[in-house]
Amino acid sequence: MTTEETIRKIKAEFRRGMNGVVSSSMREKGLHYKLNFGLTLPILKEISQQYPKDAEVAEKLWHEEIRESKLLAPMLYPAEMMDMETAKRWIAEIPNTEVADICNMYLISKLPYAKTLAYEYSKSDKELEIYIALSLFNRLAMAGGIGEKEKTEIMAIAEQHKAETSPTVTIAALRLADRLQ
Repeated sequence: MTTEETIRKIKAEFRRGMNGVVSSSMREKGLHYKLNFGLTLPILKEISQQYPKDAEVAEKLWHEEIRESKLLAPMLYPAEMMDMETAKRWIAEIPNTEVADICNMYLISKLPYAKTLAYEYSKSDKELEIYIALSLFNRLAMAGGIGEKEKTEIMAIAEQHKAETSPTVTIAALRLADRLQ
């Protein structure tokens, strides 16, 4: 099956699973996408299991202005194929915390240089990039990927960001601090 055929099949799955109520609710809460089918994460996970991991398919989905495409892309990208440059491009293109959380959960936390990315983005001046870093540290800590020696340094990063004016960053910092204690 070609990449284009795979994308067509995936989009047909999106249409079949469309949930207008969820989609409308997201729009009302400020999540704006060009197209939003309102699919839940369990449905997206089911769809992802129907296809092999494929960087080309994932890249094409990533560049769609469709919520479900942005969420499915990290599930289908083989982590072993993502280089640092591509990871940084994806991070720069993450539109919101929902996509950030899915990217961290299914892809970025699986990269061998995930910790390096988290440290780098924790120093950013962009709210969403700081959120991504804190969320990534949290994901790595959940998976046991943070050593005792690193905990002190990462705890200091969390403490530094607890006082942020952004509630999103503050909450991410509080979650991380709780995880590390």
